Amino acid sequence: MMKRALRAGWTLVVVMMAALVAPGSLRAEPAYPATLEALVAKYPGATATMTQKTKESTHAVLQGTDAPDKVIDFYRAAVTAKGWEIAQESATAEAQILEATRDDHTFTVTAVTADGKGTLINLILTH
Repeated sequence: MMKRALRAGWTLVVVMMAALVAPGSLRAEPAYPATLEALVAKYPGATATMTQKTKESTHAVLQGTDAPDKVIDFYRAAVTAKGWEIAQESATAEAQILEATRDDHTFTVTAVTADGKGTLINLILTH
């Protein structure tokens, strides 16, 4: 339970940090992490704004133009096609969260409407 609360807190921090980065303000798009690419392609038309790999997880924040529900539909279909089980889903008016598990790994997608800037997509894969 504590691990899930920490992951949710980290998701919120990453999304809030990404909201501060104006699209186009970075000189080059960060490379989409290979560990995520092995699981699922980058969301079509989205731009990576931040990526990070640690010993325990891989993170990517993307900026897209589609609504959060369409983003979640894409990732749900992609992970279930690779044998992942949907552990939980939740939604508010501004955000949707999908969590999938397989073996000892967890993949979490948070898609948040970003006031006039499209949708911020936060991906976390625990290894």
